[in-house]
Order: sequence, then structure tokens, then C-alpha cells
Amino acid sequence: MKAHAVHSSGSNPAPEEEWNSTFGGSDDDWGSSVQQTSDGGYIIAGYTYSYGAGGADVWLIKVKGEEPTELKVHNLDTGEDFSTIQAAIDDADTKDGHTIIVDAGTYYENVVVNKSLTLKGIGMPVVIGSGESAINVTANGCTIEGFKVMGIAGIIVVSDGNAIRNNNISTDFTGISVVSDSNMLKDNVITNNTISTGMIGVAIQNSSSNILSYNTINTTSSNDWGIIIGRPYYNKSCSSNNILIGNTVNSTIRGIELYVSNNNILAENAVSANWLGIRLVCSSNNTLNNNTIFGVFIPEDPYKAGAIVLRESSNNNEIRGNNVHSNALGINLVKNSSNNTVTDNIVTNNMIGIYLGVESPHGNFIYHNNLINNTLENETYNAYADIGNNSWDSGYPSGGNYWSDYNGSDLYHGPNQDIPGSDGIGDTPYNIPGGAGAQDRYPFMNKNGWLYPYTKTDVGVTSNITLANPSDLVPYLPPEYAGMDMSAAVVLTVNVTDNTPDNLTDDAYTDITIKIGELDIETCKVFKTGIGFLPEVDDVTILPTVDGDPAFLRDLANKTVTVRLYVGDPLLGVIPPAVPSVFDTGKGTYPSIMGTHKGEIKPSCNITVSKLYTYPCPGTGGHTESIKLEENGTLIANGTWEGYTGDWHNITLHNATGNAPYVRLLKGHSV
Repeated sequence: MKAHAVHSSGSNPAPEEEWNSTFGGSDDDWGSSVQQTSDGGYIIAGYTYSYGAGGADVWLIKVKGEEPTELKVHNLDTGEDFSTIQAAIDDADTKDGHTIIVDAGTYYENVVVNKSLTLKGIGMPVVIGSGESAINVTANGCTIEGFKVMGIAGIIVVSDGNAIRNNNISTDFTGISVVSDSNMLKDNVITNNTISTGMIGVAIQNSSSNILSYNTINTTSSNDWGIIIGRPYYNKSCSSNNILIGNTVNSTIRGIELYVSNNNILAENAVSANWLGIRLVCSSNNTLNNNTIFGVFIPEDPYKAGAIVLRESSNNNEIRGNNVHSNALGINLVKNSSNNTVTDNIVTNNMIGIYLGVESPHGNFIYHNNLINNTLENETYNAYADIGNNSWDSGYPSGGNYWSDYNGSDLYHGPNQDIPGSDGIGDTPYNIPGGAGAQDRYPFMNKNGWLYPYTKTDVGVTSNITLANPSDLVPYLPPEYAGMDMSAAVVLTVNVTDNTPDNLTDDAYTDITIKIGELDIETCKVFKTGIGFLPEVDDVTILPTVDGDPAFLRDLANKTVTVRLYVGDPLLGVIPPAVPSVFDTGKGTYPSIMGTHKGEIKPSCNITVSKLYTYPCPGTGGHTESIKLEENGTLIANGTWEGYTGDWHNITLHNATGNAPYVRLLKGHSV
């Protein structure tokens, strides 16, 4: 609809245009009456099909006569102002890379961003669109930031490398769509948006390498999704290598779903839904880490309500570190979903904790989970395995899961749990309800038992062990440790009491197996206050057990050390080796020492050497004439100083064992 005002002057005036403007949207709009108002403006009455609730709606427009359109859209690069967002985009002077600022207000537009622009709202301007979308991003490398978007659909992205952030979106259908039927879209970033929608919060279809982060999604319809990755019910690979992190999804029916989509990462999302929390359908090699899922529940049919669901051959996924609580089903693997790893999850206060059933899920690895108080009809169902051949532990000593209803004892240790002495693992398997006859062979006695930095075996003694701060050990260490970073050290306070002190011939000791954490298993040392460094032995079981000296065994494969301690109250630490001091005579001293000098080099890591730097000092002998490197008595390299010619600062080493122009000094070897 076009509106214009004219005025005339003189006895036979010719009309002159005062102003004109265009109003309306993509559908039919009419203005039926125009009246001038007392402030010099105009009021236009009519009806519209472009806006409103649908059909012919009453339309009332108020414009100012002398300034019919307030120019609230600005191109910062050209300095031009516009009345609409689309006019600013379409202007011939607007080029790729420009920034368009949109002032607060309401804009009835279907915006098409077909240039690589930054579109930034100030004061949350409102864009109300009709039809397919309010904002359609078709160019690559755009930024859409700071808008309130309303209409049937919000923002549609059909291009690559765009940023959609800090928007508030409220729509009837989809909030944000990244979608293509032909090209694989990629590298879009959707972050910090608040989305309220009736059907779908965010849809990513046929698109890869996108980041969806820290958005809040609230859906309201009975047929909605919070986030869809892939395309429901389509049997083709849809979306891959996307990252979903830190999103909050409060969805009536479905939280986050992946359909035929692989290699995606879902991390640190919070999902509260009525039916499904996070579900994977025909989707493999995805990672679900550190998500929180709760409130997924259908009282009349609890077996349809899963917090984390893998189905239809969703294989090789990692389900790790998630907090799954207060749902109907916690973690649900069904319909041939195989070779998935479920580990380090907290599964608590659900009706059923972990459920495996329906069409033989097999080959899944389920261990190091805390399964606590999952109860259905007053019966504990921390897990239920109806069918399938799956592993509920990772062998000994890595162990299985913690079960709140396990009532076994811990008097023995070893793969067969038949050697006297506790190890933090139950002596009898945990039987998992259901028709599969599944067992956790090595259930843990304590929550997070696999995270304890030690296990112990007491023989004839009672030992109490507590973690200590690495700084507690520092005052007892030799001078060469002064100033060293000891934060990676594993330090324990150990109190060993002899159970039969009057029996001088019995075996009375404790063997403590300590996980070395970030330390290097090949070079770490064991230090006990009052004794110092403990000697290393090849087999800790052959040590004397009465009046013996504490010693330790280094297990390279499992990255542990086993320490044998006797009665006493030590502070015990597994620590790094002391950093050797560097001999440096200091600036200007240049000692002159004649003769042949031998020394030992024992690198803490592999070192590749091609030259030796020498300090030349004419007339003093303050340079190195020659060098030989021997490993265990075998010559591996040599070199001779060539005098004050050419590269006279260095001696070039010649490899004696091959043609390589360097020699490699191996970690831990003596040279």
C-alpha cells in the first residue's frame, strides 16, 4: 500500500507532493481512509492480510506529516540511514563486510540477508515476519545479533559461516533452522539465544561443523522438539561433526534428538523434557559428555520415557559423565544399538537406572557408573537387562559399577576375589535383573570407587589411609626438590596397626597400589617420611614380611606403583624425580680445564642432538676440543672442534651407529 500527501497554494493551485511512503507486507493490504491529525501527521485506517492473527485484520497506521518515516536503520560504513532493514540491505552502496545497526522499534518485515553483513540490533528491536521466516540468511559470513524475532518461523540459515547470537525468538513453528536439501552447510555458530517456540527450537539438517552453544530453549506445543540434529524419519546421513554445548532445553515432548547423524559432540547441556531427554536414532560415533537430564516422565507409560535413549542401530557412541536423575528410564539402549560405552555417569532416583532390552542390544561396555536408588514399584532396579550380551565391568582391577543395593562383602582381592585382603571391590558379583542373566563381576563398594587413587591389601594389619596435600610432604624432601612444582604428586597418610602384635612370626603388612595420575610411571619415585626414597623391586610379593624395609613395585602397563608398608604412621608420596641442577659457571668466568673429563647424562625424555655448543675463548682452552658419547660402553656419536673457522661455536656430532646426521639420547638411558 502506497500513501502520499499533497498540498496546494495560490488561486488555481497545482498539487505538490509533501511525502510518500510504502506500507504493508507480502500479502494484500488496503488503506480505506486517510485523515490529518492535529499534530500535522496523518492517520490511515484499513485492513491487512500480511499481519495479525490471520485473515483480514483491522490496520491502523499513524505517520508524521513532515517526517513520515523515522530513519532507524543505519549503515555504519556508508553513513546512510533507512526506514527498513531490507532497504538498508538492498541499497546499492551496502557491500559485503558492512555493519547495519537497527534501532529499537518494531519492524514488520521478511528480511533476506543476501550480503555478507553484520546485522546488529540496539535495544532488542522486534522483527515480525510472515510466511516462511522473519529473517532468512542466504549469504555466507553474516552475523545476526540482538533482535527479538517473531512470526511463524524465526531465523533460517541456508549458507555457511554465519553467527546467530544474543537473539530472543518466539515463533509458531521453528526458532532457528540451519537447513539445506542439496548442499552440506557448515561452520555456523548459534549461541546465547533465548528461543520460545511451539514446534522446534533449533533444527540442524544436512549441515556439519556447526556450534550450538549456551542457548535457552522453551517449547510449548504437544508435538515439539527442543533441538533436532538431522531429519526425522529420513534414511540418509544428515548432519555430522556438530558441537552442542551448554544449552538449556525445557521441552514438553522431546529434548535433543539426533537422526542418522554421526560424529557430533553433546556436552554440558541441561535437558528437562516430558518424554525424551536426549535420543539418538540410527546415529553413531557421537559423544554425550557431562549432560544433565531430569524430569523425563510419562506416568501412564514409563517405558517410553527415557533420559538418554539409543535405538535403531546407534553404535559406537560414548555416554560419559552424565547426571541422569528423577526420570522414568535413565539410560536406555534398544533395537540393536551396539558397541557403545557407558561410563562415569551418575544415574539416580529413576524408575529404572540403565535398561537394555528389545531387539538385542549387544557388545556394549557399561562400567564405572554410580547407580543409586533407582526404584520401580518399591523394587530396586538400578539396571535391567532383558536381552543381549553386554559387559558390565572392565575386568580386574579396573572393575565395574557402584550399586546402591549391593550387599556383598570385601574381604578378598584378585581377579578371582580369593586372595585375603580388601581391594574396594565386592567379593561376589552383582546380579542384574532381567532375562539376560547379566552380572557385574567386580562391583565397587563405594561411590566413585574407581576414582580412588589407591587400593590396598591388608595382611595381618589394619590400615587407615587418607589423602594428604602434596605440600605436606615438601618439608621432608631432600634439598634438590626445593622450589619444584609438586602439585602432581600423590600423597597419602597411612596408619598401619598390627592385628596380632604378640605374634612375631606372622605376616603383618599392607600393600597399597597407587595410581600415579599425571606423573611419569617410568621415572616417578616413592618417598616415605622417616626413611626417604623406597627401593624398587621386581616382585613385591617376594619381599620379607617381618622387619622388612618398605619397598615398591612399578607397574608400567597399569601406571601404578604398589608399596609394601609395615606397622607405623608414615606420610607417603609418589613424586616426580628431582630436576637436575645445571652447571653454569656464570657470565665471564670461562674456566680453563685441560684434560679428559667424563660424566653421565640420563635424559628424562628423548633428546635428538646434532651439535654441541661450545664456549670458544682463544688462549685459555675454554672450548671443547672433542666429544664422544657412549651408551652402556658402546660408542654412539663423536665430534671434533674444527677451530675458529666456519661454524666455530659448535661441534657437529657424527652418528657412529648409522647414517643419520644426529644422535638420539633415549629417556632413562645412561650416556
